[in-house]
Amino acid sequence: MPLGTYKEALSARSTDKKILDVSQDGGIVSALLCYALDEGIIEGAVVAGTPDEDWRPIPTVVTSSDEVIAAAGTKYSMSPTLSALKEATRQYGLEKVGVVSTPCQTQGLRKAQSN
Repeated sequence: MPLGTYKEALSARSTDKKILDVSQDGGIVSALLCYALDEGIIEGAVVAGTPDEDWRPIPTVVTSSDEVIAAAGTKYSMSPTLSALKEATRQYGLEKVGVVSTPCQTQGLRKAQSN
């Protein structure tokens, strides 16, 4: 099975016009981050921020819905997102942090978390 084990596959789309205006697709990741921040589920998140002049996304710590929306959109280049996790916890003092990452980055994060 190419997708691995799963119970259900869904398709989703944000209903927030501000998110849809800047999203590549349905904006669901941005919508979920905004919800989590607004409801206090997380204190901040690490995302792939606005690309530099060489089109490389810059890992960014966001702490508000406005910052999430400013960083929204698909980045067609690898982003060293996990490198900003230390910044989120040490410089921002965040304990509940969301992370937008690729599956391999998530696997590395989970391995680090278990040590």
